[in-house]
Amino acid sequence: MNNKGKLEIEKKYSYEGDLEIKLRNLNPLEKDSLEIIDQYFDTDDYFLIRKDFWLRSRQIRKSEQLWELKYPADSSGDDESFSKYFESSNQQEIADILSNILSPSTKTKNLEDLFQSLKLKIFASFKTTRKSFVIDEITIDLDQTDFGYKLAELEIVLDVDSSQDKIKQSIQKIKNLAFKLGIDEQEAASKPGKMFAYFSKFKPEIYAILLEQRNSKALKNKTK
Repeated sequence: MNNKGKLEIEKKYSYEGDLEIKLRNLNPLEKDSLEIIDQYFDTDDYFLIRKDFWLRSRQIRKSEQLWELKYPADSSGDDESFSKYFESSNQQEIADILSNILSPSTKTKNLEDLFQSLKLKIFASFKTTRKSFVIDEITIDLDQTDFGYKLAELEIVLDVDSSQDKIKQSIQKIKNLAFKLGIDEQEAASKPGKMFAYFSKFKPEIYAILLEQRNSKALKNKTK
């Protein structure tokens, strides 16, 4: 699927216990369970993740490899505990965006050229088993990784030019559902996300970079 022109509003929670039972009690639309293999790519000095750009290849079951790029949208004025990302799975668009921030003087024809010229390498790889549900425009993904971490992601996908009112309504919808599911916001916020958990376990040098970025962002928000 081509996600060009889409904006993701999402909140992630680590979870244990009976969250799935509570979710099923709300009679959601249940989608097929998936097995996903993700590989993340960056330069040797982690230039992309320092800018909060996430380039990955994703394979679902034994389907064809899909390329995805997530990069930050302006979140000023919104609830900072929620993530706002643009996402593209169009290879030419991904190549153009990455070429612009990594090597503006280089005219990149496609994603393969970009990999060769900038020597992008895998820095993270893991498998996720995912159960997905839908309630009132909200997609709920319950993920179990092969390194033992469980994560619930509540997400609404909007058009890229959606109004601030629509974005705020989406955030409130997600908050209301989290409340119905009995998710403790403060407790959930104190636990790391899936990538933080992976890096803390396997890539401490990247974990240190992300921790510094998160602390810097929190300090910036306090001084607004």
